[in-house]
Amino acid sequence: YASGFNFGDDDDSDEFTDTEDEDVLDGSLETANITCNETFTADRGYIKSPNYPNPYPNKITCDWSITVADDMHVLLTLKDVHMRAFDKIYVHDGQGLSSKVMTYYRRYQGNKNIVSSTNHMFIRFIADTHYYTKMGTPFALKYSAEKYGCDLVLNETQGVIHSPGYPSGYSENMVCEWTISVANDQNIIVMFDDFQTALDLDFLYFLNHNKKISGDVIPSNFMSHSNKLRIRFTTHSQINRIMNRGFKFYYKTKEWGKCV
Repeated sequence: YASGFNFGDDDDSDEFTDTEDEDVLDGSLETANITCNETFTADRGYIKSPNYPNPYPNKITCDWSITVADDMHVLLTLKDVHMRAFDKIYVHDGQGLSSKVMTYYRRYQGNKNIVSSTNHMFIRFIADTHYYTKMGTPFALKYSAEKYGCDLVLNETQGVIHSPGYPSGYSENMVCEWTISVANDQNIIVMFDDFQTALDLDFLYFLNHNKKISGDVIPSNFMSHSNKLRIRFTTHSQINRIMNRGFKFYYKTKEWGKCV
């Protein structure tokens, strides 16, 4: 599967032999009658592995396309997904294979969330083991349409900003930006309610305030130097990372020279 996505060096590969387990099955289960290329347009649902609820076969490729309402985003949730060593789930941020690969998953995935930047998400699953082995454990991926604010300009005098997916977790390989712009005679006060990101991997920046935050300590409240505040949230790609809640903060404005 060629997507232009670089897996990097993977040092957790396993060695297998044809006699690895006495209870082996021919993974090349007949796939002619198995349907696994589907398009989903409902606002929520489940994407199920081929042959679900039975084990999925070997040497099969499935494409799933999700499209929700224009003003919504797609939240995909993986929970307790067990795949064989060489089977993978690729998640694209768009309508097809030509769209950006946000991340890929393999082996065991405990709890993972990933959010599209638009109302489209494309998923490819490849069962590609090259030897006889036990067939794959069935899985179901949950998706829902969510109204996540990202890449927005906010002009209201008060509001709330949170990471996409909060508090259930946020996506890997994400860049999300907000700009708060209010009247010229106003400052912006930021008040954090919650903060938990992967330390030294995922960062919340207040770009014109020289603040860079990461970890699980709730930051202190602060006030902007002007009537504008640019905010950027970036997340890293790391396989088998621990799920973090993300962040949530409130903001309000005050006139220059007045007490809060």
